[in-house]
Amino acid sequence: MIVAAGISADVSATATEPTLLIALTPARLKAKNAKGKTTKLTLETGKAGWLPIGEKRQFENVGDSATELLRFDFKTKPMKPNPNEKEKPHSHPHD
Repeated sequence: MIVAAGISADVSATATEPTLLIALTPARLKAKNAKGKTTKLTLETGKAGWLPIGEKRQFENVGDSATELLRFDFKTKPMKPNPNEKEKPHSHPHD
């Protein structure tokens, strides 16, 4: 999804699944929800923003250049946390 500077784009999540947006370029957006409440959304390249289940937002690009976002529409509901599963410590090799 590409949103030119000064232009708005409507984005909706389905009634049962969320939507994930990942910035392919730096993004400075003003997000307006269905009730008219606005918030600022600033994403650096590679950072993500969520659109919760059933939400609709209008994103206005308030930056100086076009913003490119990769949109993922999920096809299943998010999993509920398993209360019996404990987080396991893990390490990452260093470069």
